[in-house]
Amino acid sequence: MCDTVEPMATTEEPSPAPTTAPIDTEDPPMLISIVPITNDPCPYRASETFTPCGEPSRCNVRPNLLIATGGNLDKYYATTDGLTGAKLKTELNSIIRGHRQMSYGCVWTALAQVHKDKNNDDNLIEFYTRRSVSRLRRDCGSGKNDGNCWNCKHLWTKSKGFSKQGQDAYTDIHHRVSSDKSVNGARINHSFMNGGTPEQECCLCKQGDNFTWEAPDSVKGQIARMVFYMDVRYDGGDGDGDGTGDLELVDRGTAKDNHLGYLSDLLT
Repeated sequence: MCDTVEPMATTEEPSPAPTTAPIDTEDPPMLISIVPITNDPCPYRASETFTPCGEPSRCNVRPNLLIATGGNLDKYYATTDGLTGAKLKTELNSIIRGHRQMSYGCVWTALAQVHKDKNNDDNLIEFYTRRSVSRLRRDCGSGKNDGNCWNCKHLWTKSKGFSKQGQDAYTDIHHRVSSDKSVNGARINHSFMNGGTPEQECCLCKQGDNFTWEAPDSVKGQIARMVFYMDVRYDGGDGDGDGTGDLELVDRGTAKDNHLGYLSDLLT
């Protein structure tokens, strides 16, 4: 049954205690850079770790990230002043490629916190359907199309440039979201493009005839920012030495290469 909801608030953000200057809430930047500041092997964890459909175990580790925002951004991006085009992209790549990578398990735990339902601490908000589901219903069921369970989805699909779990892009949380398993299975590796037929379990999602996927309006901006980040962060090929391809947004459909479409729709 399709029971997608469209809440007033569309972004679930972590809210760690600030460790630097106060965040400027009156004029927030479009981009927030998250910079690890400790040597903890799991740089962002909720108060619980999870096993599929099981009971949580407590780890009691506070979020230990520095949120670079407000005045901090001036320093963080200082070397980009006056740059445009390819030079700007190259410099941004140099700045953001230094972030610490999470393990695959840590990504799951982080998403349970990042997408936490503000009205129910035991639940999270699924990215596409916007439904509130128990955080314990992680990757449960017997198949990829089982509904009412959530999965850890790559917005830039792994078949397009990084198919191995050890590659940095695979566990980069900047493009990972919590998605209903059946909706995840419906999107597969389709490029983003407006138009198509409503998906059965996500009325505001649409599948196009040419292997395309339209997300609800409420998350289109987030998707665009996430995949533009991926284009910049993994620009130029295997700079990380792990076999990741040169990720690039294009204005066409793509198969199993390093490209993702459709650029014109992502820009609107």
